[in-house]
Amino acid sequence: MKMYKLIGWLLMPVLAACTSEVPSDGVDPEESGQPFVIHLEDMDEGLTTRAGRPLQSWDPGQDIQHITLYFVNEPTDADTKKGIVLQKEINQTQWKEAQDYDYGKQLEFSIKEKFPEGNYTVYAVGFSEPSDYTIYPTPETTVIDAIDDYTFIEDAIVPFDFEKEFAAVLKEGKVAAEEIFAGKAELKATADAGGKTSLSNVGSSASLNPFIILNRQVAGTIGYFTNIPAQVGGISPTKLRLIASNCNNTVNFIELVEGETIQPGFDVSDGNDSGTTDDTDNPDNDNKVTYVVNGSMTGNPVYTQVDFYNTPANKGYVVYEIQLEDFYPYMKQQGKSFVDCDLNGDGYVGTGDCSDESLKSVNDYWKNPRNTQEHPQELQQGSVYGSSFLIPFKWLELHNTFELQLLGTSNSGADIYLQAWNVKLSKNQLHQIGEIPTVSTGIIVFIEGDKSESCFNVYRNHLYVLGEKPKDTEVKDDEPLDLSKGLELVITIKGLWKGSNNMTI
Repeated sequence: MKMYKLIGWLLMPVLAACTSEVPSDGVDPEESGQPFVIHLEDMDEGLTTRAGRPLQSWDPGQDIQHITLYFVNEPTDADTKKGIVLQKEINQTQWKEAQDYDYGKQLEFSIKEKFPEGNYTVYAVGFSEPSDYTIYPTPETTVIDAIDDYTFIEDAIVPFDFEKEFAAVLKEGKVAAEEIFAGKAELKATADAGGKTSLSNVGSSASLNPFIILNRQVAGTIGYFTNIPAQVGGISPTKLRLIASNCNNTVNFIELVEGETIQPGFDVSDGNDSGTTDDTDNPDNDNKVTYVVNGSMTGNPVYTQVDFYNTPANKGYVVYEIQLEDFYPYMKQQGKSFVDCDLNGDGYVGTGDCSDESLKSVNDYWKNPRNTQEHPQELQQGSVYGSSFLIPFKWLELHNTFELQLLGTSNSGADIYLQAWNVKLSKNQLHQIGEIPTVSTGIIVFIEGDKSESCFNVYRNHLYVLGEKPKDTEVKDDEPLDLSKGLELVITIKGLWKGSNNMTI
């Protein structure tokens, strides 16, 4: 695997998916520092950041611009202060040198600080730059370094309760979530015969470079539709939107070590450099923290609520809106509306209309406004698409978690409700209460299980999909959801993006 050299940071080769030993011959560790590896895991499916690239499909990928690492000492005596002893900032230029690997991206850099012998926990957060979040503890502003030649500078240690306060809060005026990653690793500093220390991961081989794995901390949702009703009750639609029963503004970085997530090439559970990714030593790990609702509400922000159509007494929050005229510029011609886009007269607007004999040019009739040079995306002609990141939230009693709505617009500009589809999970995708013990972190109780097919939690690192969109720039495997069929839609959860496979409307 090819690595590059960063200005001011020593990068070394990472062989056999990061299972190489730390080079020693001819290298003075006092000069070069110790290699440390960051893994940004994406696994099978991918969300992306609005500040980076939009969520165009569930194809693997991630696009952050900054990573902050906090090294916390774990003292065994009461006389030593516990807190952040070292803070490292990896900026946009440095992170651009990160390399692709089977599970996401990775970057190796060097740590030159001389850690006192002992135990440490390293926490990390990866985010877009600039970010819509305020992150605690604050990155960049005051870089912490309380390590001086194998000793601590006590006054420079910064106390912080990561188990309760490590979080990202949407800034005032921000509503939509951004993608954000976080991770945690247990380290130990061991001294050699000469008194020089080196870091290694607890439970792994000391010959391996120390590492940390960052996993996605938000959820995502995709909607890919075709054959939209051309009119309802004589009213022509103007937009589709997905609404949710609940929302949060805070991502709590809790239970950060995913049980089934291991460093590629070896088994973290026992430190065996086996060249495998087997996790059989921890059979319960797959359920340990897979289903995590790590969102909460900080302060009293006011978010606009809208009505549920199928349950009028309930209100919810807009997840994404799809303006139909953005995909059908034909609507913008004088005197035309969405009903005029039904060229074949079947009562629906979709892929079939794009091949109608009356069309001189499909481009004048339909286009994909999301397909840009920077972020290309191919859609089936006659389809529409929307997506968003979500801060995880818990199901709300007597509410469906999601509802897809079709709306028109009155002369005054107000929304007119035309039709709505209930959104459900298939039964085999439900996470049942009792599978995993409820755990309290001091901020939020998570892992409580789903209520029903229509009333379910939104878990971190899950992608909730309506319609099939595997690749950004291909359509051969696409299956936009046909809105001419049925009253309920099944939603598919893509997973790690984890979890289940069929969400319906």
